[in-house]
Amino acid sequence: RRLDDVRLDYLFLDGSHFRYHANAGAEPVLAAWGIDTDGKPVFVGLAAAAGESSDAWADFLTDLGERGLACPLLVISDGAAGLIAAVETTMTVALRQRCLIHRARNLLAKVSTNAQAEVKADYWAIFDVPENIEPGLDAVRHVQARIDAFAKRWRDSYPAAVRCLLDDRDSLTVYLRFPREHWTRTRHSNFI
Repeated sequence: RRLDDVRLDYLFLDGSHFRYHANAGAEPVLAAWGIDTDGKPVFVGLAAAAGESSDAWADFLTDLGERGLACPLLVISDGAAGLIAAVETTMTVALRQRCLIHRARNLLAKVSTNAQAEVKADYWAIFDVPENIEPGLDAVRHVQARIDAFAKRWRDSYPAAVRCLLDDRDSLTVYLRFPREHWTRTRHSNFI
């Protein structure tokens, strides 16, 4: 379908893997959905792919553009390298937010089971921004300082988890530049 009339503020991208046949390996389906300028959810597209390479994602995003989809303000996705590369080459003016839920899973996989509840609570506390701090650079600075505090607290016990948090850290705070009432929706790519 044509997408000329779809005007998105936020575009969510993710790949899900499905088995199409018994005894077959799971294959990815690339998915795009968004929130339009009126705040309404919009299904954008699905495509079966051989993988989640940058070429597969670039082809998918190029097809959406050729069907009339304009570049959104913000793209929200996980940290898959192929997806990030494709977004950076096909949607060059959009900002990119890394999914905080995916990042939490990545980080907690590097923490011992007995400490996961405490580390998880500390991780999510990073992103609590008091009401007196305005959206924008002040909110970003506040969260970046909390990332530093988390890193200082956990670097000796869980250095791999801290490296995971610090890797691509700037993409964890992009959503804070947008209206506060959008934050809970735009800080992750899990649509449901």
